[in-house]
Amino acid sequence: NRHGVAAAAAFADTITPQYVSDLLAYACVPASSAMCELVSGLSMPAGVEGSAAEPERVATALGLAAQSHHFLGVSSAGLCGIVESTGHPQAHAVLHSLPAGGNKLADAAARCSTALGEGGLSGGRRA
Repeated sequence: NRHGVAAAAAFADTITPQYVSDLLAYACVPASSAMCELVSGLSMPAGVEGSAAEPERVATALGLAAQSHHFLGVSSAGLCGIVESTGHPQAHAVLHSLPAGGNKLADAAARCSTALGEGGLSGGRRA
């Protein structure tokens, strides 16, 4: 944009992102199979969000996002149809903290990293 401010969005459907993706520097989606299909085709950095109580679910979703998919979306010509994606290997986990606090978020990140490694993906860095 003309102000040089990066924009991000959280998506909840597979159609809208294709219309606004050129305006965004980052996207975040819930850890559902349909949204992971969307992430697999995004050209921007993307986070897959989920509860720190279920880090394995987020890791599974990241595994789906790294694979190629066919899903209902918008083509490069701007038409609705079946879109083919190639996978997004740089997608990352966004874990929501637990109310109990403490070390639980760090434990959840470690569990997510372990699940990623068991699924053949890199666990990456933990924040």
